[in-house]
Amino acid sequence: MEQVESTPKKLKLEKNQLGLVASLILANIVIGMDKSLISTAILPISTELNLDTGQSGLLMSLFFLGYSLMQIPSGWLADKKGSKIVLVASLGIVSIFSFLFGISQSFTLLILIRFIVGVGNSGFPPSSVKAVADNFEKNQRTVVQSIVMATGGLGAILAYTMGAYLISTNWRYGYFVESALVLVALVMLLRFTPNHQVKELSEIDRNKLSFLTILKDKSVYILFTAMLLLNFVLFGIQLWMPTYLNKEFGLTIGKISLILSLISIMQIVVTVLAGLFLSKFFQKKEKLFISTTMSLTFVLILAFMMSKNLTVSIILLFCIVFFAISAFTAMFAWPHQIFSKEVMGSKMGIINTGGTLGGFLAPVVMGYLIKIGNGSFGNAFIAMSVSALCCGITVLFYQDKNK
Repeated sequence: MEQVESTPKKLKLEKNQLGLVASLILANIVIGMDKSLISTAILPISTELNLDTGQSGLLMSLFFLGYSLMQIPSGWLADKKGSKIVLVASLGIVSIFSFLFGISQSFTLLILIRFIVGVGNSGFPPSSVKAVADNFEKNQRTVVQSIVMATGGLGAILAYTMGAYLISTNWRYGYFVESALVLVALVMLLRFTPNHQVKELSEIDRNKLSFLTILKDKSVYILFTAMLLLNFVLFGIQLWMPTYLNKEFGLTIGKISLILSLISIMQIVVTVLAGLFLSKFFQKKEKLFISTTMSLTFVLILAFMMSKNLTVSIILLFCIVFFAISAFTAMFAWPHQIFSKEVMGSKMGIINTGGTLGGFLAPVVMGYLIKIGNGSFGNAFIAMSVSALCCGITVLFYQDKNK
């Protein structure tokens, strides 16, 4: 692990920095919309194509398989060629194939396209983190990163409101509109993302920052594992909660969308507040913060599993998301404190691969556990709770070599 640069004096954001932040925010909103739209679209798609829970889980999971496979190459490319080329290519793929998803008629074609959309999405997280590292001072990055991350919740709100309305009319309309919005974000990124020239490095620096050296950093694998376990929880909630609320409490898509929209609003607030809280009180104490919040998440999931009252269950669901999102914010802010910006894309690509593997495993594993449980979600919730606890334990293995 590299010694990071010392913290510079605080600087106000300049005009070009504000344009970049606005572009990343818009891009994150539409990326968030794409991830969330499938959780409500899967209901009419399953009905139209007569899919069982296993097939529905597969359709949701193939996105994350494509996402996982390209995370590391995308991060490496962002380090080598600059963040702009990866950001633009990422959104271009998402826009084109989201439109194709909306005109497809067969299950096989749908899962293939979702896989390719996942490939497109994979470039955004490492390249956006790289863009923040390249264009902001170290003491600004935690807050800027949390603001950009928070807007993913706005994408979820769009998916659960406008998207749900379009889906209730015809699920294909939701993907046509999404494709157009992604295209707008792409144009913004072309306009405001700087063309950074990658520095020529000495042979010593090249060896220090080589991909093989990066792969030898044990801290990357600790964060990789923690992110996998954390995202198993988050995507388990995001992708299966509409089905659970519909089955357990008989809620309509409209009521479910309202609940999920309120949760998304809370996520935005929590992400920004968590970023501020971390920058003020928990810098270099991120592992304690993550371990504590995920231990609380473990307890709350078990309580949610046992609850049969709708009001109590909704309150517990909000609390689960509150603590899990706080931990997620810390997982993205932490690398800015412990890694140098020259390798930020590559290391975040590896770490976020763990997150996307968690997103891939959650719908498949939970779908299988629900299926063998004859429709019961009990085993699925136990798997989520164990994942939360293991995430909290995993981060405790990180040791700061610079101390």
